[in-house]
Amino acid sequence: MLGFHLDYYLCCVIAVSGLLFIATSNRNSSAAVIPYCLGIILMLTAAILFFSTDNRIINDYQGGLDANEQTGLFALSTLTALIIRKLFSVGKKIIRTNSN
Repeated sequence: MLGFHLDYYLCCVIAVSGLLFIATSNRNSSAAVIPYCLGIILMLTAAILFFSTDNRIINDYQGGLDANEQTGLFALSTLTALIIRKLFSVGKKIIRTNSN
């Protein structure tokens, strides 16, 4: 894909977005199956995309991520996924209020 660090970051954003779809869905709703399925599909897609595009089983001294880089990239990708989710929910709320 684009580079090991950027691939890890993007796939973590996709996976955390899927987890947020599952966590924020309304469990009492009859349409709650759709966010669950979308979340699971996003998480599986992120894992498959990351591991199927290149050889990802490499040591940190051979070009892989060491623990500090991995922690930083995961925290940044989680923050990015949270911001994206919040922007979508605010946009949806604005659309709902303007349509009434």
